[in-house]
This record gives sequence, C-alpha cells and structure tokens, in this order.
Amino acid sequence: MDHREERKTETPAWLWAAAAALGLALVVWQVTKAGSWLDEYWQLWISGAPTDVLPARLAADAHPPWFNLFARAIVMATSGAIVPARIINLFAAVAVLGAGLWRIPGLDSSLRWRILLLVVASAGAVGMSHLALSFRAYAWLLVLAALQAALLAALTLKRPIPSMLAVVATAASIGIHYVHAAGAIAIALVSLAIAWRRDRHAFRAILIGLVIGVGLDLITGLIQLPHWRKIFDVNWIAESGGGGAARSLAALGADFLTFNLIAAALLVVGLVARRSRAALMLLAPIPIAFVGWLILDASAPVLVPRYMASVTALLTTAAAVAWWELTPSTAINAVLAFLAALQPLGPALLRPPVAGWEAGARIAADVTRACPEARLYAVSPWRFRDHPDSKTARFEQPVIDFGYRKVGSQFGLKPQFLTAPATIELGRCGAILWIEAAHGIESAPTEAILRHAQLRLSAPARAKVVATPNGAVLLISPADRLQPRS
Repeated sequence: MDHREERKTETPAWLWAAAAALGLALVVWQVTKAGSWLDEYWQLWISGAPTDVLPARLAADAHPPWFNLFARAIVMATSGAIVPARIINLFAAVAVLGAGLWRIPGLDSSLRWRILLLVVASAGAVGMSHLALSFRAYAWLLVLAALQAALLAALTLKRPIPSMLAVVATAASIGIHYVHAAGAIAIALVSLAIAWRRDRHAFRAILIGLVIGVGLDLITGLIQLPHWRKIFDVNWIAESGGGGAARSLAALGADFLTFNLIAAALLVVGLVARRSRAALMLLAPIPIAFVGWLILDASAPVLVPRYMASVTALLTTAAAVAWWELTPSTAINAVLAFLAALQPLGPALLRPPVAGWEAGARIAADVTRACPEARLYAVSPWRFRDHPDSKTARFEQPVIDFGYRKVGSQFGLKPQFLTAPATIELGRCGAILWIEAAHGIESAPTEAILRHAQLRLSAPARAKVVATPNGAVLLISPADRLQPRS
C-alpha cells in the first residue's frame, strides 16, 4: 500500500458513519416537519387503489408503474399515513445506496463513505433534503443515479465493477422515470465509452442495463400512450409556468452552489487546484443529458428541476472523488465530514418546510370549532387556471377531492367538494371556502375568487382571504362572525 492509500484509510469508519447518520437525521427532521401536497395524494390514490382499479390507475399515470407498485407496499404498511411513508421510502433508498456502494469493492472504503455522505446530506431543491420531503420517487432518482455515478467513478479510476450491480442500477435508473431517463442514459453512455477499451465485462453489463431500461420505458410508454392521449389535453407543467431545460439546469446549479457549500468547494478545489481527471469525467454526462432534456422539452414542457436529480448525483460523486484525491489529514476529514453533514440545515433555515395542505385544514378546523354550523366547501385549483374545463382538469378532480377528504379527516372536517357551479348557503355561522394547490390566489379580490370558483352567495356577505403556503381559505359571513375581531 502506497503513502496515498495509507492516508486515505486513516480516517476511521465510525467517523464517516456518524457524519452520514447526522446528515440523514437532519433530512428526517425536515421530512417530519413538511406538510403534504398534491403529488403525495396522487401517490396514495394510485398505490393505495383497490385491486380492481389499480391497473387502470397505473396505466393513466404519467410515470412508469415501478415506483407506484413499490410504494403500494409502503401504503399498506402505513395505512396511507404520509409522514411514516416518507420515512420508510427515504430509509429504503438510503439502504439501497449503501448496499450498492459496498458492492463496489474496487472503490476505496473512504471514497464510498464520502459518496454516501455527500449524497445523503445533499441540500437544496434537487438535494436529498428536499427530494425526500415528498412520498414520491424523487429520492430514488438521486440514489439510483448516484450508484451509476459511483460505477462511472470506478471505471474512471480503473477499478473493477460488479456486473450484476451495473445491470440493475443502470436499468432501474433509466426505467424509474421517463424524464429522469435522459440523465441516466447519459451516465450509461459515458460509462460505456470508458469501459469499451478497459473492461469488456463492465461494458457488456452496462449495455445490458441500458437496453433493459430503455426497453422497459418503451414498453410501458406504449401501453400508457393511448390513455395519455385521452386524458392530457393540457400540460400541467406549462400551466404552472414550468419547463425549459436551460432554466431548470441553471436553477439546479445555483441551488447546488448555494446550499451544498462543502461539496461545491471540494469539487472546485479538485478541478482547479488538482485538475482531477476523474472528477472531470464524472461531469461529462451532464452536457449529454442536457441535450436529451432539450429534445424532450422541445415538443412540450416536461422538465422541472427535481427531474434532473442525476445532475446532483454526478456533482456530489465528483466532489467525493475530488475530496478523496486531496488526501487531507484525519482531523481535516472530520471537520469536512461534519460540515458536509450540516448542509441540510441551510435550506431548513432559509426555506423552512411549509405546512402544506394542513395549513388550510387547520384554519377551517379553528373556525368550525368556534362555530360548528359553518359549512366547509372545497374547490379544484383548476378553476383558477386557464383551462378549468379541460380533460386533464376533470381527470384530476377525484384525486383533488380525495386529498381534501384525506387531510380534512385528520382535523375532523368533512369538506364538500364542488364539481359544478353552485350557490353557497350562508347560515348563522357563514361558510368556508378551502382552496389548495392554487399559488397566488391569496392576492386576488374575493369577487374574482368566487367568479372563477363558479360560486354565488345566497345573500350579501363579507369575506376575508386568509393566505396559506399552498393557496388560501376564504371566510364568508353575513354577520362578520368568521372575521378576527380587534
């Protein structure tokens, strides 16, 4: 063992494990604090579906069925409780990442620990500290791409890789999400280019995984395509002002630099001071993936930053390699490790987890507690968008209704979901209009809110808009009963 190898193995494993555990604990803390949002009710709607309607819901979803099927077991185990489901999902993803990294014995142990730490403690909108806040596949996009990146690092460092892991990680990363697949394919292509001359066994394994992953996407996509044509006449990403590969990549990069200061600094030092070829090779898939996302986004807006989690995986893995090549002392490693573990605190302080749908439910619950006869109505956010009567809006109505009922039940509420123009009856306690997933609605005049909601009042009344992180609650009273009194 040469001097550099000795330096790399000095830092004890318990120190790396403690830092990774701290980073994971900070992520779990945020998971428990964040409120729920519409995407999670989609997950419960599909994965918790009765057996007889499950195939239809899987076919109509805009994503491959694999995570939905995996999540079904979590939904059954947690009885549909969102926070426990998030935690199980997060721990399962981190366990797969750890097991996969330790299946690459060609990588130095301290390098594997560094990769695990920087991925688990990655922060910002496309870091683990945010992706894990929702019970969706997003944490898995990061983890599976990180395993691909670790395999690419091993190839770049001329280390052997396990064939079965290469097949499974590549196929799973490509097959789990249609838009994320562009990043996963880019990592596979760069890995193939490196393995072509150096390791034919690795080349065959990655190629098999690439073919399986692309094949699965094609098969499931072709099965789902007729359903999409019947349902999606409006693009929700375009409707919410999203899309744009350049804009999404720029947002991701800025967020990474802002909230992953340790990883970013290590990467810059490795690239500039040490001119790390291995770290540079790990960044090579990013421009290839960007071209893929440009092509996908050209036909219709399909891109939001969280779908680009493979970029975070590549940046953090490259930072881990640069850190490993710098060979700092044990004391410096300890300081860097625990500073890296604290990265999730940045967004927790600057962008605290929001209350989600629970905020509106809490306001409605407070009002009904004070005046139990107050009637509670809920409406779809599509009524405040440009295409309120689209097929997509009608398709989403049952899920939005399900979300209102699911959250409402936790607060003893039974909201009446309105699916057609209606007249709000104002009794002694007035009425409450609950609006979720409608950002910016709180700044609209009450008359405009009622008009877009297709609602009329049975009598003259006063109304007050109470803003929530995800929408607003409209308190309507003929006698000012629902207004806070000074």
